[in-house]
Amino acid sequence: MPQADREPTRDGVMQLAEQALAAGQWTCAAGYYRAVLERDPKAPLIWVKYGRTLREAGELAQAEAAFRNAIATDWAAADSHLQLGHVLNMQGKKEDAEASFLRAFALDPSLEAASLELTQLGCPAAHCQICVRSLTQMSSPSGTMTGTPKGRFSAGPSKRVHRVNHRWPHHQHDAGQRISPRSR
Repeated sequence: MPQADREPTRDGVMQLAEQALAAGQWTCAAGYYRAVLERDPKAPLIWVKYGRTLREAGELAQAEAAFRNAIATDWAAADSHLQLGHVLNMQGKKEDAEASFLRAFALDPSLEAASLELTQLGCPAAHCQICVRSLTQMSSPSGTMTGTPKGRFSAGPSKRVHRVNHRWPHHQHDAGQRISPRSR
């Protein structure tokens, strides 16, 4: 069979995507990543690469959807939450961005970009180990930490868990003192 009749391999398409990226051809690269995802929709790293190229091309809503797909395929990947936070922030969705950055930080406290983004959003919670520990304990792919339409996280219908996307006042962790967010 002549070589021109064969469908390109996944690696071949990935190579074309990387070449398009190197040339700054974001839309072209996104098309190649999309082709890979049509064959393998459960590839979280490809969803992230696809989302980044869409973000660079200015397609923010599509980039957000790509990062959400990356999270759906691998919930524990901190970088996917970080990238989602970036695109949400670019869309002016500050509270949702803060929640994504907090999830990224909870999943990987060594992720400096998440800490920096949280600080820039005015959320010093990244430096509060009690908050990080509580978020880490709530984080799981089984859905024990889910976003509600108001951007709060819950552990199920009967329990309200620590509100995440708000501006954190300096916490006081004295015995018997409750940690509560500042009301808006």
